Amino acid sequence: MNSTSARFFVGALILGLAITGCNAVSSTDDAHVSVRITDLPFPFDDADSANVIIERVELVGGPDSNTVVVLLDSLIGFNLLDFRNGVSADLAEANVPVNDYAQLRVIVSEDASVVLSDGRVFPLKVPSGSQTGIKLNLTPLNLEEGSEADILVDFNVEESFVVQGNPSTPAGINGFIFKPVLKVDSVYVDGASVAQE
Repeated sequence: MNSTSARFFVGALILGLAITGCNAVSSTDDAHVSVRITDLPFPFDDADSANVIIERVELVGGPDSNTVVVLLDSLIGFNLLDFRNGVSADLAEANVPVNDYAQLRVIVSEDASVVLSDGRVFPLKVPSGSQTGIKLNLTPLNLEEGSEADILVDFNVEESFVVQGNPSTPAGINGFIFKPVLKVDSVYVDGASVAQE
């Protein structure tokens, strides 16, 4: 089965957004980060939508910094089936303080659903561990004044929505288990690719 994924584009433009942590960044200069979402086709032709809600995205400083920058702090919903053939959508964008960043944290709302073409709706719940944030490690990003960083996050639909029953017919599907699977697909800083481990 081909991997099916949705990609998020995360951006950081944080002049007025919240910054928390013990190590405040003394520089007033900023870098710029972006985050997008995209998807490959969901493997079931009889599915109309696979819906998720992202409620918070944070950019976390490196091991020598306790800085946490909030990139998104409001609910934003996506039908992951809308992101086919390389289509992506913005998830967050903000200015961030100059710093080293080593992790992206994505909090998925506990509400999700799959809607089939026959009208059946399967409400899903996010596992409790995911509610505290899905942690995506980054090869440390050294963001300097004026830097532009683009982060593409892959939301793997096929692995996240695990079908229960027989997917060969719509009537054979009796539910889904929701286990959000996300990974960093690519990172670019000032147009140059930053290899991820």
